[in-house]
Amino acid sequence: MDRRGAVRPQKRHAAVRGVELTGVTPPGAAYLESDYKAEAPPRPLGLDCFIVSGTTGLPEHLETHEGYATHRPEGNVSFEEAVDLMSRAIVYCRESGIRRLLIDTTRLTGFGRPSTVERFAMGERLARDAMAAVKLAVVARAKLIDPSQFGVTVARNRGLFTKAFVSEEEATEWLLSPNAE
Repeated sequence: MDRRGAVRPQKRHAAVRGVELTGVTPPGAAYLESDYKAEAPPRPLGLDCFIVSGTTGLPEHLETHEGYATHRPEGNVSFEEAVDLMSRAIVYCRESGIRRLLIDTTRLTGFGRPSTVERFAMGERLARDAMAAVKLAVVARAKLIDPSQFGVTVARNRGLFTKAFVSEEEATEWLLSPNAE
C-alpha cells in the first residue's frame, strides 16, 4: 500500500515474467501482459509448456494393449524434448481414459544425466499433466535413473503414481499389479 492506502502491484519476479511470455498466464495476472513483453528471459523447464486438454493427437510410437498403453519414443533429443514427448503421451492417455502407461525412454539419445532441477521440473510437469488419472511406469537406462528416485518422489508428492525401472518386464509387472507400491 502507498501513503494514500491504495494497493499497488508489487515488482514481478523473473519467473512470473517467463511464464507470462510463454502464453501461460497465472490466474488473476492478466495485468502483467503488457508490462514485460520486451524482455525475454530463458524459459525454465516446466514453465514453458502447458498442454491444454484436447490439443494432443495420438503420439507417435504409442501402442495400446489390454489394460494399458506403451510409448516408446526414439530419436536424438534434448532432455526438455524428452519430457515433452512423455508429457504428450500422458495427456493423450488421460484424455482417452487409459489409466496405465509404460514409457520406454531407452531409445532416446542426445542428453546426459538430468540435474536435480531438471528432475524436479520433470516430476512436477508429468504429475500436472496426469492429473492423478494415469499410473506411470518409466523405463530408462540405468545411468539416467537417480538412485534416490528424486523425480519420482516429486511426482508422487503431486499425485502421480509412478516408478522408474531399468527393464520393461519389471515395469510392466509393476504397472499391471493391483498391489504395487
